[in-house]
Amino acid sequence: MSTDWILKQPFWLAFALVLLACNSLLFSDLNASVPGTLVLFAGLGATYWLGKKFFGRETLFYFLLVFSASLLLPLVVQKPVGDPWVWLCLVLTVLASLAWLKQPRWYWRLGAWAAFSAALFLQPLEALLTIMPLALFWRFRHPNGRQLDGLYLWIAGPLIAAGVWWWQREQPGGPDFLWSWSSPQWPSLFGIQWLAMLPWLGFLAAGLVEIIRNQSKGEEWSVLMGGIVLGAMSGNTLFLQWAFALIIAKQLQRFFMPGYPYGNLVKTLTLLHLMAWLLLGILGLIYSYSEWGAQGFRTGMILILAYWIPGFFGAIGMYGKDHRLMSLGLAFSALLFSLATRVRSGPWLEKVLNELPF
Repeated sequence: MSTDWILKQPFWLAFALVLLACNSLLFSDLNASVPGTLVLFAGLGATYWLGKKFFGRETLFYFLLVFSASLLLPLVVQKPVGDPWVWLCLVLTVLASLAWLKQPRWYWRLGAWAAFSAALFLQPLEALLTIMPLALFWRFRHPNGRQLDGLYLWIAGPLIAAGVWWWQREQPGGPDFLWSWSSPQWPSLFGIQWLAMLPWLGFLAAGLVEIIRNQSKGEEWSVLMGGIVLGAMSGNTLFLQWAFALIIAKQLQRFFMPGYPYGNLVKTLTLLHLMAWLLLGILGLIYSYSEWGAQGFRTGMILILAYWIPGFFGAIGMYGKDHRLMSLGLAFSALLFSLATRVRSGPWLEKVLNELPF
């Protein structure tokens, strides 16, 4: 079954990106949020233009759709923090290293060094823990892994990180970071990374199972993504959102292909998550009515339906083998929920966000 509708009808992808921009700008200090939003879109553009040769245009169109529907990123880019900048530097490092792995050229080495050095300068420990496991995994698992020796990442990385640690000790201050191993809330922040992909949890679980199962076969996609996921989890930065979106995108592309082995897993987790959302939503309606009366009830109803109705249509597309309905339904459940939350309950949302651990 053809899945190239997203290539033939890019309007829906453009609309999703517009909603992502709206969600990252609404009810926020523009002096703080605009740079973060620009960095976010710079990373998306770099992923598409540099990565389409390796991942394919169709996969990256799905990636952009999934990434736009993250429940986390619009919140982070509204804050004056350094996390989006670290994310961009890590994305550029991985893309340049992948290009070097495929075709060693001096400009890919220069790009990898520049991006990695910038990431180390911003957040040395997390950047080192992201790129070193990733590069070592590729080095020993990928057929062309020996070419990574020419990047000298295992020598330059620790040396630059040590220099940055010394410099930061002598020069206190700098940007704040929410996602850091030094944060006392890092376990909850790690869990939030998974919840941010709530509409896609079935596809994410299927993708991770596939990556693990295919390691013994040496299948290239699984080797590349295995290194990316290993680095993303050990680094504990927003780069994990990028890795998750790529995994989900590939599963979306393959879902209706003959012989897809994870269909039941995806369907089961998708339906369970929609049922859980509806149950929690009903409990939330009762609470909001008791706390804020009719106004709270109406707000709660809007937020529940903004997420659940598109998600339900996505489930219908899943069972009816309609690729466009499935993908757009799940994506717009998160996009419309984020938009409705900001438009309907701006002051309340700001109060809640200030109480969250990030």
